[in-house]
Amino acid sequence: MAASFHALTFVSNTKFATFLTSRVQKHRHFESQSLTQQKRLDQIDTSQYNVLFYELTSMSDPMQIVHLTELAKKLKLVIIAQSDRFASFAFEVGAVDFLILDSTAPRIDKCFEKLIHLCPIANETERQYREKNQQKNHHHI
Repeated sequence: MAASFHALTFVSNTKFATFLTSRVQKHRHFESQSLTQQKRLDQIDTSQYNVLFYELTSMSDPMQIVHLTELAKKLKLVIIAQSDRFASFAFEVGAVDFLILDSTAPRIDKCFEKLIHLCPIANETERQYREKNQQKNHHHI
C-alpha cells in the first residue's frame, strides 16, 4: 500500500524527534524524512511533502509566522512546542494539530487519526483497510 502521507519532521528536540519518527515509520499511511539540519521554511518543497511536523522553539522570528501560514495552506501542518502556551499560535497559523514535547504515543496516534480524517485519499485507503480486516475476521469465526 502506497503511503498517503509524505511527512517532513523539523524537530530540534532529539528525544522527541526520535520518538515521533519511530511512530511515523510504524504507521502504514506515512513515509517520513527528518531534517536535523534546520532547512529554511521557505525552502520546503510542498510538491514532495504533504505533512510537516514543526517544532516551534521561539516566537521571535516574524518571518517564521509568515512562512508557516503559507505552508499551512499547502500541506498539513502539525506544530510541536515545549508548552501549551504555543497552542493558540499553532491554530492562528492554520495548523491541523498541536503536540507538546512530552506527548504520549496515544496522543501522537490521535494526531495521525486527525490527519487521516482530513485527507480524502488516506481516509478512503483507511476505510478499505478496515473493511478488508473486518472481512478477514468474519471468515475466522
